[in-house]
Amino acid sequence: MEIVQKDTVVQINFSLHTTTGELVDAESGFSYLHGYNKILSGMEGVLEGKSKGESIHIELSPEEAFGKYVKQEPIRVHRRDFGKGFDRLYKGMGIPVKNSDGEEIVIYVQKKDGSYVSLSRNHPLAGISLIFDANILDVRCATSEEIMNKMIIDARGGGNAGSCSCC
Repeated sequence: MEIVQKDTVVQINFSLHTTTGELVDAESGFSYLHGYNKILSGMEGVLEGKSKGESIHIELSPEEAFGKYVKQEPIRVHRRDFGKGFDRLYKGMGIPVKNSDGEEIVIYVQKKDGSYVSLSRNHPLAGISLIFDANILDVRCATSEEIMNKMIIDARGGGNAGSCSCC
């Protein structure tokens, strides 16, 4: 029996809700490569060791979801610093940037106000617990090409379980 572990391709139906019932995200037939931070850490952690046909219903803490909310002053940036891209910015949008150490981080648009945008390192859902519901539809070993590229090549499945050492 194939179980969810590193280097497997997992296909699930899932939904994420706030604890007050607001839908955050939901997908049917969603596939991802397990063990490579392609989904929230709490989702990946709870799926680890599960098998095809299993269902999950669990509350994820903020740390397992989008992180703790860190109180900080937003960064206010004028539209001229974004050029033509300013008009495409929207509340909640993540913008990848490099920090002073050269590491890529994501900052989020908190609001647009006239010619200015306020940015924060907090994801819009930081500090919020989420309810994760999922049904595991399929688990298969990833191909060597998928592992090398750290992405799914064929989301439809059909991998040969006997062809790898993960399962």
